[in-house]
Amino acid sequence: MFAQNHDRSSGITPFGCLLGKRPSARSIMQSCRTAALIFCCLFSGASVNAADLRSVIEAAPERGWGLIVERSWPSVSRFYQERDFTPVWSLDGRPTAAAEAAVAAIRQSGREGLAPSHYRADALEADMAAMPLPATFDRQLTGEFLHFVSELQFGRLATPDGYAGSDAQSPDQFDAAAILATVSTAADPAQAIRQLAPFAAQYRSLRRALALYRENAARGGWEPVAAGQTIKPGMSDPRVPSIRKRLAASGDLPPALAESGDERYDEATRLAMESLQRRYGLDA
Repeated sequence: MFAQNHDRSSGITPFGCLLGKRPSARSIMQSCRTAALIFCCLFSGASVNAADLRSVIEAAPERGWGLIVERSWPSVSRFYQERDFTPVWSLDGRPTAAAEAAVAAIRQSGREGLAPSHYRADALEADMAAMPLPATFDRQLTGEFLHFVSELQFGRLATPDGYAGSDAQSPDQFDAAAILATVSTAADPAQAIRQLAPFAAQYRSLRRALALYRENAARGGWEPVAAGQTIKPGMSDPRVPSIRKRLAASGDLPPALAESGDERYDEATRLAMESLQRRYGLDA
């Protein structure tokens, strides 16, 4: 039956391979052209429909995205309107480099003291694997990404009146449209996202401390120091070597000094202990 459905003018049998016939070079070339045409039809025209995107963007934001995103959503809608409701995170049905960077940043939000699950990291990664990407993907990633950035900049502590931002910045200054424009058009979206984090020295210190404490927890936590009488500078006590190891683990004493088995509470140990006490807000 297949043999009867061939193109007599060209001599090409579309299903010749199934019948055991040797395909000609011409038939192979036509098959390649046909495959390329099918690919283009499936993907090149798979862009999100503007009407569909407008419908989901102009819908109310999800409550789970937080108060800052809720207040910013009108500006997000205007941002999409100004770009004629073309997708921010996809091109021809596929995720852009900015989309991949945004989802990766959410996945790595634990480094900032946040929880990836709070921004639906698993669902976003699963949604991004769908081809072609639907209009709902643009809405969800926009909402979750702005949710992540808002809490990156202002924290997750909320008050009845809204977010308790720092003295230097107010949630009212959160420019959602500018954030979307900057990240989606950046030559290096990952770098653009990193620059959205607070620049304050205290923030960088907290971030390093979090990494240090998590690393220590992964190794089993602090080495315990036995209880006993107060040890004063110049005294000798069998607990001093354990104290040095604890001080070295928190970065208050050089690791080389922690290897000493000397039981004397020397000057280096005293200074390291005072450093730890000051950092914890204790009287040194």
